[in-house]
Amino acid sequence: MLDWFGGEATVPELIQRKKYGKAERLLRKEFEAGRRDAELRLQLADVIALAGRGGEAVPIYIGLADELARSGHAPKAIAVLKKLERIVPGRGDVADRMAALIGDHGAGAATEVPPVPELAPDAAAATDTAPAAPAAIDPAFSSPLFGDFSREDLRAVIRGLRFLTFEPGDIIVGDAEPGDSLFVISSGRVKAFVKGAEGRYREAREMGEGDFFGEIALLHGKPRTATVTAAESCELLELEREMVESLAATRPHVREVLHSFCNARNVSESPNVESRS
Repeated sequence: MLDWFGGEATVPELIQRKKYGKAERLLRKEFEAGRRDAELRLQLADVIALAGRGGEAVPIYIGLADELARSGHAPKAIAVLKKLERIVPGRGDVADRMAALIGDHGAGAATEVPPVPELAPDAAAATDTAPAAPAAIDPAFSSPLFGDFSREDLRAVIRGLRFLTFEPGDIIVGDAEPGDSLFVISSGRVKAFVKGAEGRYREAREMGEGDFFGEIALLHGKPRTATVTAAESCELLELEREMVESLAATRPHVREVLHSFCNARNVSESPNVESRS
C-alpha cells in the first residue's frame, strides 16, 4: 500500500491510479474494523463497479439510494441512482421509491412507498450490518430544490438529470458561456469566481453538497456571469434547458419551483453572488 515515496496511498489516490484491488482491500479493512457509514459503502460500491464487477455493486447502490433519500441527501441519492442506471438501465422501481421518499419528506415511507428489492447474497456482507435508516426525515433537505417538487414532478426531473464528474481544477462553467443548464452538487465542493471592474476574478462563493447554481442564467436566457471550478473531486447533476422546457410543457410546477428559488436568491444574496452563473 506504499507509494513511490514511501507513504501510504489513500483510496482516492489508488482509484486515480486505477489500483482498484488495493483500494477495495483498504475499504474492506475499514469495514471489518467497524466503520459502516454510507460514505465508505458508497466508495466500496464505486470501486467494485470500476473493477468491472457491476453486478456486485448493484445491491449496495440500491440500499444506499434508499438510505440517502430517507436521510434527506436527495442529490447524493439521485447520483447513486444514476450510477446504478449505468450498470442496470431502467431501474424504475428504485427511481419511483426515491421520488416518493423525497417528495413526501419521508412521511408514510413504511406503508406508501414500494419496498426496496432484497440484496443479493454476494453483496449482503457489505451492507447487512449498516445502521438502519430513520423512518422519516427532517423537512430541511440537503438540497431544498428537490424538497419543493411533488412526487410526480420528481419522477420526471430525476429522469431528466445528467450525472457528471469533475476533478480538482476542472472548469465546470465559464464566464460568458451560454447559460443553458443548472447544476446540483451531489458531492464535493466547487468555487464560483466573478470578474470585477478591473478585469480580475475574485472568489464569490464556495458551494458544497446540496447547493445548486446556474438557474438564473437558464431561466432568463442570459450568458453565465461567473466561472465555476471544482475545488475537489466532485459529482454534479445537470438539468438542461431543453429538458426543463419539455417537463414544463406538461408540468408547469417545474418552472414555478425554479422561478421561486431564482427570486428568493435575488432577495437574499448580494448582486455579485446572485448572478454568478
